[in-house]
Amino acid sequence: LAIFDALTAFILAILKHLPKSRVDFADIDPKVLRGIKISARQNKITASRYRLIRSDILKNVRGAYDAVVANPPYIATAKRNRVQTSVLKYEPRNALFGGRDGLRFIKALIKTAPRHLTPNGVLWMEFGPSEKRAIEKLFATAHYRDVQFHKDQYGRWRYVAAKRPE
Repeated sequence: LAIFDALTAFILAILKHLPKSRVDFADIDPKVLRGIKISARQNKITASRYRLIRSDILKNVRGAYDAVVANPPYIATAKRNRVQTSVLKYEPRNALFGGRDGLRFIKALIKTAPRHLTPNGVLWMEFGPSEKRAIEKLFATAHYRDVQFHKDQYGRWRYVAAKRPE
């Protein structure tokens, strides 16, 4: 299952090069879902290998997955003035801002993802570097296993992989 817009190219590349893979894409924005459909068609990925689900977080998603990959909105509204003008100009606000502390959608995802992960399923999630400590606590409180944080090419904490709680 993939919940995002910016990671679409990566997931489509997986579909293209791993012919037995299947992916469900979930996003609240119908424009994002239409864009995924167009990109899949352009990459000659048959519609039987993916499904588009309009959903806020995982509300309309059914089933269990080996991986949930998410790029939730994670910028704190208080940091709005630090966001590049070009980003504000082209990205929808609801794809950027995660509430007062930036954790609104991250908290919801950490809470609901276990219901959608297979026993050894992994939640992969992008986040803002300043949120690492808070996210560590959220995963610990939710009893996720094997939580691993990773840095981006600039040496900043950027994403996390965590196995479903037992």
